[in-house]
Amino acid sequence: MAPYRRPLDFNFKFPSNARNSSVLVSYYFKLGKPCFIMMKRSEYKGVHSGQICFPGGAEELKDKTPKHTAIRETFEEIGLVFEPENIIGALSSLYIPVSNFKVQPYVAYMYNEPIYNIDPLEVDSILEVSHEEILNDKNEELRTIKHSQGFELETPCFVFDHKVVWGASAMILAELKAILKLL
Repeated sequence: MAPYRRPLDFNFKFPSNARNSSVLVSYYFKLGKPCFIMMKRSEYKGVHSGQICFPGGAEELKDKTPKHTAIRETFEEIGLVFEPENIIGALSSLYIPVSNFKVQPYVAYMYNEPIYNIDPLEVDSILEVSHEEILNDKNEELRTIKHSQGFELETPCFVFDHKVVWGASAMILAELKAILKLL
């Protein structure tokens, strides 16, 4: 799902000046099946404007750990409260060159259906994606994406209810999909 077609570099190291960030891949059970929570970012003058993503963002000095960053950002963006005990694991870290973020995704669960309190400055809408939608190969496509910085690129992506998930979020979903197939 990587949008850039570079040869695989087994010696890749995150740039030393990359900004640390974390996201929360959270789920709850809806009709007995996992349902994952994503969001569409509000439109703003930034490289991630209007994109579908997982709640999360940049590390702040007050954050004790990257897990705390993901938990804090999720609360600030969509109003859901998580504790470190809700986090059941981590997915692979990735680097987003266009924003110079090193992203650490964490997987967390909720016992109940969420009641959202979104920050309209950061979040346009919520997208709940079912286990079946993630596993359905028909929801994967190759599309030309017009980036908020004006350039276009052809990239693999997921499409859920006409909403396109690409880039780092698609890469996180692809890893999640691989894990779900094992269960």
